[in-house]
Amino acid sequence: CLIIDEIVSAPPATINYLVSVITGKQSAKKKGRTGHLLRPIICICNDLFAPALRPLKQLALVIPFPPTASNRLAERLREISNSQHMKTDLTALLALCKKTDNDIRSCLSTLQFCNRKGRVLKSSDVDKVSVGKKDSQKSVFNVWDTVFTIPSTDNSRSISAAANNKAEKAGEKRFKAVLSAIYSCGESEKVLTGIFENYLTANVSEYGMKNVVAGGNWFTHFDLMHQEMLHSQNYSIMDHLSYPIVASHFLFGAVGKVKISFPTQMTDCRNKLNQSNNVLESIMSEMSPSTRVHCSRSRLVCDLLPYLLSVIQPALRPVNTQLYSAKEKADLANLVGIHIAYNITYLQERNLEGQYEYKMDPDVESVVMFPGIKRPLQLTYGTKQLISHEIELEKMRRQDHVVSESRGGGKATPQKGGISTQSTPSRTKEAANSAADTPSRGSKTTTSHLAKLTPKQIVIKERKATDFFGRVIEVSEKKKEELQKAKADDIVKTDVWFKFKEGFSNAVRRKVKISSLL
Repeated sequence: CLIIDEIVSAPPATINYLVSVITGKQSAKKKGRTGHLLRPIICICNDLFAPALRPLKQLALVIPFPPTASNRLAERLREISNSQHMKTDLTALLALCKKTDNDIRSCLSTLQFCNRKGRVLKSSDVDKVSVGKKDSQKSVFNVWDTVFTIPSTDNSRSISAAANNKAEKAGEKRFKAVLSAIYSCGESEKVLTGIFENYLTANVSEYGMKNVVAGGNWFTHFDLMHQEMLHSQNYSIMDHLSYPIVASHFLFGAVGKVKISFPTQMTDCRNKLNQSNNVLESIMSEMSPSTRVHCSRSRLVCDLLPYLLSVIQPALRPVNTQLYSAKEKADLANLVGIHIAYNITYLQERNLEGQYEYKMDPDVESVVMFPGIKRPLQLTYGTKQLISHEIELEKMRRQDHVVSESRGGGKATPQKGGISTQSTPSRTKEAANSAADTPSRGSKTTTSHLAKLTPKQIVIKERKATDFFGRVIEVSEKKKEELQKAKADDIVKTDVWFKFKEGFSNAVRRKVKISSLL
C-alpha cells in the first residue's frame, strides 16, 4: 500500500493526480492498462478541513482518530523509561503529556533529551524545559474546543503551585492556554465568527442572561477594533483582537464536550447581500431617466419597492384584451408603463418539478420580502404571460417611434399604447400637411413595416473584343449579322432561364420537359 504523511503540505498537482488515479482517468489515458486501483492509499493529515483536501475528501473514507488520553500515554512512557533505565515518576510524565498536548513524538524526544543528560526527570524540570512541542499550528476547531471547554481538575491542576492559590492559578492557566491556542491558529476573525454562531448552544449554567449580554458587548468591541484596523491600516491593534475570544471562554466555557458546527451564517448573509445589490443595480441601470432622478438606493429599497409589488399586481380578467373595457385598458397601459419605468418584466423558467412558470426579473421579491412569506395576491400564469407580452409590444412600439422620429427629424409626443402624434402649431396645418408628410412606400424615409421591395434595374453593357494590346478588333458586317442571329434564339427570348448543375438529391423527382417551362 501507499502511505502519505502530512498530505496537507502536498502541492495541488499531487492531490489532483491522486484524484485522477482514484477515478480511473489517469490510467485510461495509457493504452494496455486497466482503470482500477488495486492497492490501498492511506493519507495522514492533522487538519481535515484544509481547502487542499476538498477534492480528495469526497472520494476517500475518512476515519478520525481521537486524541490519546494522558493517563494511558503516561503509563506507556513509564514502561519505556523503565526499559531504558531512566529514573522518573508518573507525576512528571503527566506534566510532560500535558505540556506536549499528548503528542507521542514530542514526549519521546523530550525523554531522550533528558536521558542523554543523565539526570532524573522531575515535574519542576518539565516546567522549565523549553522543548517538547513539535509545532504550534492549530486548526480553528481546536481553538473552538479550547474556548468552549473547561478542563477538568485533574488535567488543569498546577503541580508546582501552592495549595492556597489553586483557584487563581487555574484561571491564569486557562487564560494562557486559550491565548496560546489563538496565537497558534492566527485566524481571529474566523474563530470569533464560530464562537458567535455556537455560543447559544453552549452548556452554560447561567439563567440571568448576564453572560450573553457581556458576550455581545465583547463581540461589538471586536468588530469595532477590526473595522478600525482595516480602515486605518493600523495593524498594531491586531494584538488586541485575541482578548474578546479569551473573554468568551470565561463567559461560555463549560465542563464537557460541546458540539460545534462550522460557521456558515456570515457566508450566507454575504451572498444574500451581493445578490440583493445585483438586483438593485440591474433595476437602477435600466430604469427610465424620469423615474431614476427621484430614486436613490435607500429610498428604492425602503419606500418604493415594497409597495410597488402591490401596485403592479392588479386583478385582471383572464380574457382577450380586445374585450377589456376602457378603464381596464387604461389600467393595463398604466401597469405596462410602470414595469418599463422600473425595468421589471416576467421571464418563463422551468422549476424543479419540470413545469414552466413566469418569474419576475429582476427578482424584486428576494430584496423586499422575508424568505418563506408569500404575498396575499399571486398572479396566475396567464396573467403574467399577458403582462410580459404587453411589455414587449410596448418596448417595440417605443423603439419604432424613436427610429421614425430620428429619420423624420420632427418632434413627437408618445401616448399610451405606443401611439405618437407630431406636435404642430395648429391642427389645421397638421391636417393640411399630413398627406405631404406621409412618406410613400419604398422611399428611404419609410418605416420598416411600410417598406416595399422594388426590382433593381439591371443594365447589361456590351463589351467589344480587344486584342492583347487593348486595341478594338473590327468585326465585319457579315459577322455581326451572324452573331445577332445566334443571339436571337427561342430560349433566350423567353423569360425562363435554366442551368444544368450536376449533383445528387434525395427529393421527389419527375420528368419535366422544356416545352412546359416555355
